[in-house]
Amino acid sequence: MIDGQVLPNHVTNRRVIEALAATPREVFVPAELRGVAYTDGSLLVGAGRSMAPAMVVGRMLQAADLKEGEIALNVGCGTGYTMAVMGCLVGTVIGLECDKAMVDSAEKQLRDLDVCNTAVIRVEDLRKGYAQQGPYDVIFINGSIPTVPEALVAQLKPGGRLLAVIDDGKSASRAVRLTAGRDGKASTQVLFDASLPLLGGFETEERFVF
Repeated sequence: MIDGQVLPNHVTNRRVIEALAATPREVFVPAELRGVAYTDGSLLVGAGRSMAPAMVVGRMLQAADLKEGEIALNVGCGTGYTMAVMGCLVGTVIGLECDKAMVDSAEKQLRDLDVCNTAVIRVEDLRKGYAQQGPYDVIFINGSIPTVPEALVAQLKPGGRLLAVIDDGKSASRAVRLTAGRDGKASTQVLFDASLPLLGGFETEERFVF
């Protein structure tokens, strides 16, 4: 996976590569998908959630420029794969989910892997984030969304980064990084073309204008 997918797709950050290599993808998918856990496509893991290819996760986390000691929010954490990878790179990861069975699965896998700096918080509306633990250095959204909710941007620290795949149905789907300014505004950088399944719960979110 590292040699065939991650490195050829411009992931060069040593810490990100080591975190991907150290996180077993197969434990975060249903048993019937374990044989294809390391393929280069998204895997549907149930409850409208998917696990993104390692090359997409790697490029987005590399663009996030994660640092030890930072606090990250993982929106739509699914079975916990991206949380586990991020747990190798930052101080604290908080995951948001709205499906109780998915939360239970993620918590079990993270406990089994001893990802002790990770907490899963169940909320009903992922679009609202989790302001109680904010502001965040990084917000990572698992799956594509049509637009970025203003509520999530507001939970970034000055200089904080939000990573997402935007698919508005009008142009090519692309991974983007929003960086919060000290004036409360955010600048947007398009990173690369990327296609991920829609993250359930973001179908009608309030629009953030880039």
